[in-house]
Amino acid sequence: MKTHGFNPPRLAEDLTTLGFRLHENLSPADIEERYLKERQDGHLEYVHFACAVTE
Repeated sequence: MKTHGFNPPRLAEDLTTLGFRLHENLSPADIEERYLKERQDGHLEYVHFACAVTE
């Protein structure tokens, strides 16, 4: 999910109060390293992305 409106450092706590568990929280640097480092067409605009699950 795109984490628009959430504070990335507090995301796990915020999601817990909503009944979710944070599985992964990718910063822009994480996204760059994992998905964009081989791209030659310039950078795309992106923000933090997270994956949350229910228990």
